[in-house]
Amino acid sequence: MKFKDVVTEQQRAPITEGLAYTHIFPQGITELTLVHLTDTGTNEVSLIVSNLLGRCSVEGHYIEPAEVFKK
Repeated sequence: MKFKDVVTEQQRAPITEGLAYTHIFPQGITELTLVHLTDTGTNEVSLIVSNLLGRCSVEGHYIEPAEVFKK
């Protein structure tokens, strides 16, 4: 598996190379973040980091950023 891209509330354009980060605040709140992982084939996984609880949900397919960031 490797990172395909990372999308955050602050950076809506997918980050495909270099350094990507998400904000984690002292109160335990995080920035809503979408991470796409891929393998050498056609398999893709989407990780959605919740902004309220900081929990991560895993989806077994590619999720479009517009589905997560509905603004």
